[in-house]
Amino acid sequence: MPGPDLDTGIGALQKILDALRSLPIWLLGGLAGASFVLWKFPAFPVPVPSALRDWLPASAFTFGLITVCKLTSDLVSVLIKRRRGGLARDKMRLDNIYLPMGAMFLTRHVDVTVGIFDPPFRIKMKKAWAILAHRKRRLHVVAAAKTLFEKKRSTSAGIEFGGEFPLREILAIVRNYITIADGELQAKVRRADRSRYEEWGNNSLLTEEEFELFNHIVGERDKLMKRTRWVS
Repeated sequence: MPGPDLDTGIGALQKILDALRSLPIWLLGGLAGASFVLWKFPAFPVPVPSALRDWLPASAFTFGLITVCKLTSDLVSVLIKRRRGGLARDKMRLDNIYLPMGAMFLTRHVDVTVGIFDPPFRIKMKKAWAILAHRKRRLHVVAAAKTLFEKKRSTSAGIEFGGEFPLREILAIVRNYITIADGELQAKVRRADRSRYEEWGNNSLLTEEEFELFNHIVGERDKLMKRTRWVS
């Protein structure tokens, strides 16, 4: 068992370390730098007692180590605080914006149709020759060759049943939580709203901008659910 002298020494060392850790970083760094300079440059014009000169290496190492540890601890604390703040904000966006928006499509069933159109070969040949004629051939032979085999792909989406696209409800949620709504969502809502002004016909068919908004809501909801699954 350790004797009382050892216990006393450990207790004194602990108090010294606690006192050093309580010092500001700038002071610890200054003490480490001063100890190192006086140790490595004995001719430095600062009088140092011979009894203290033997302690300069240990002093430089100790102060330097404590400085690095304290800097690392402060940096980790800042990163943890920022991450917690970001997760809390993501949780608010999930609970107040994306989960309610996603719930609107529980009874509105979006049907996606993908169509592939193969243009006539003469049209593709004409386009390929145009590429070669108006541009440098060496750089665009591959692009012209790809044109011969390209196919047009179109995607259309609509709501089969359950009502129209809930743009008004989505817009109301964004307005209520405008301070935490991300910029991408606001931009997509704005474009979807404008697209309906220019679109005439069957309201069950989604405009391209409404379909992009729908995909953003579903994708962002799933991403936020994974990111905040451990946040209470």
